[in-house]
Amino acid sequence: MQRAEVVLSLLSQKAQEHQRYRFRRLYRNLFNPDFYRYALVQLQGAPVCLENKSGPTGRTYIAMIESMIQQLKNETYRFAPYQLVGFPSSMKPPLKLEDHLVLVVVSQILSAIYEPLFLNSSQGFRPMPTIRSALHMVKGISGVNWIVGGELPTELNKNQHTLLMEMLRQRIGDGRFLELIRRMLDAGVWRAALLANRSAALDETIAPFPCQLLFHSLDQFMNEYARASLSHATLHYIRWGEHLLVGVKGSKRMAQEVIGQIHTFLHQELQFSTSSEPLTLIHIKEKKKVRFMGYEIGQDHRDPARLQLLVPHSVIQERIRPFRKQGKPVHYPARLHLSVPELVQLYAEEMKALYLTYRYAADVRAKLGKFRFYHYGSLLKTIASKEKSSVKQVLDKYGVQIGERKRTIAVKTGATWVTYFTESLANEERLRGNWRAGYIERCTSGSEGGRQKPVPSRDKALSVYPTKQPRL
Repeated sequence: MQRAEVVLSLLSQKAQEHQRYRFRRLYRNLFNPDFYRYALVQLQGAPVCLENKSGPTGRTYIAMIESMIQQLKNETYRFAPYQLVGFPSSMKPPLKLEDHLVLVVVSQILSAIYEPLFLNSSQGFRPMPTIRSALHMVKGISGVNWIVGGELPTELNKNQHTLLMEMLRQRIGDGRFLELIRRMLDAGVWRAALLANRSAALDETIAPFPCQLLFHSLDQFMNEYARASLSHATLHYIRWGEHLLVGVKGSKRMAQEVIGQIHTFLHQELQFSTSSEPLTLIHIKEKKKVRFMGYEIGQDHRDPARLQLLVPHSVIQERIRPFRKQGKPVHYPARLHLSVPELVQLYAEEMKALYLTYRYAADVRAKLGKFRFYHYGSLLKTIASKEKSSVKQVLDKYGVQIGERKRTIAVKTGATWVTYFTESLANEERLRGNWRAGYIERCTSGSEGGRQKPVPSRDKALSVYPTKQPRL
């Protein structure tokens, strides 16, 4: 059988060359074990060798996949029912690995067929999704005076299932493949996967394919509406998954009309509930900001005609709360049971994850610098509390210097060193514009912060504790 990447590439090429082509015999791709290897790579983030039958993991995967393929051939595979009504947003729904694998395989096939049809304004469903392109489009908007933003609903009802199946039948002529998708919708597998990924990084958290296909109709409608409105207003429409942003150059009445058009299309054409969360409308000069993909969107004071991305102040305040008391860093009692290497690793990963989330913001250095002041101080005081010593003694014991100017604490565990995240908090575009352009790639791969080998300093008087809180 052909490799999954080859089949997906051929499907995508066919969809691009013949936009009205109706695909048949898609269901047989589910009998190809390489699709599940490819899906495992997507889920686990690392290559999986199914040919290695000697290892217990390899044997387990092979037996599971062979059983799944046999059930799919006999059309007896059934998804576990996922009751998600009222499910707490703070918890992950239990998603069976078998169901998740079938979901990923089906989503990859659908993506190959439909992705070439999606508009450039839709940035949320790509074979390798990245938020950078969507955020770059936001910063490219200029001349608008009103901003509309919010999140589109992602919970589908039975009527939308019927509408979705009608859309799929226009491009897919394989009855068995369509029946499998219908059973996935009825079982709530897509919704369960979305809720399970809510704690993942923003790059990986996107609306499921059924919503993407429905939202594609909204993208087309807004594209036509923007063209029809050119005589009295200019619209800039961007969508990443369920995250929506519209820049309006025109009157407030026109901006309100845009909101009305979107709500009407969602309710009447796509049959979403009228109780869905309303969109937000603000003027570009207002202090209140619209949020898009976790960022606040505001006016660029250096170039008032353009927009800039900002770190939400409320997010930083909420993140700082466990590490601060009465304006000073404090120890984290719930983490005292961890070993020192585990503490340093945990704090480093937290700092790194926060930076990777907001590295595109214009004020990332100021906002995250404040967070790092309390976060790093909390790490030192937590270690001091654990070892019943002072912060100075912790610095004397674990203080090291990395390079000529970088100072931090580090702990050796085995043959590796664990260090706190000490890299620059500069905006991602500034990093790419200077000699450190490769930093983001190294940081994303996991080489910055966490495990690395510093050069221990012999200077016991070395101070790596921030002596002054950064000013915002």
